[in-house]
Amino acid sequence: MASHGRSNKRHLVFGLIAAGTVLGLAGIDLVLPAVPGLPKQLGGDAAGAQFVIAAFVAGAASGLLVFGSIGPRFGRRQTLSAALGAYAVLSLACALCSRLDVLVAVRFLQGMASSAPAVFAPALIRSLFDDTAATKAFGVLGSI
Repeated sequence: MASHGRSNKRHLVFGLIAAGTVLGLAGIDLVLPAVPGLPKQLGGDAAGAQFVIAAFVAGAASGLLVFGSIGPRFGRRQTLSAALGAYAVLSLACALCSRLDVLVAVRFLQGMASSAPAVFAPALIRSLFDDTAATKAFGVLGSI
């Protein structure tokens, strides 16, 4: 019975890793339909509104480098948890932005935070499962 409980915990942790990994995609796909209306809502112009997406992507690219460097120093689990917490806070900050230029800056930071799961997922999955189960988990993660 104890083995079953440990298995459930592993699958729950894997589910959290997978959900976190989806943040990168959701951070673009969920915002894209709002881009044309941003200048009317927040000021600025259409070209500036495009930076909302570009800033997120640039932040995600930067985050891959940053988290790859700091993960070993501070611990993967702690750094991942902090990044997911930051993503939540930054998402709220995005919702409260009243200016387009501020939204672009916050989206850069949000993009950085969104990249942590992609950096840490492989090592965390390997630590959760044996080789066969890890291979299956990577297959599931890749299909998501």
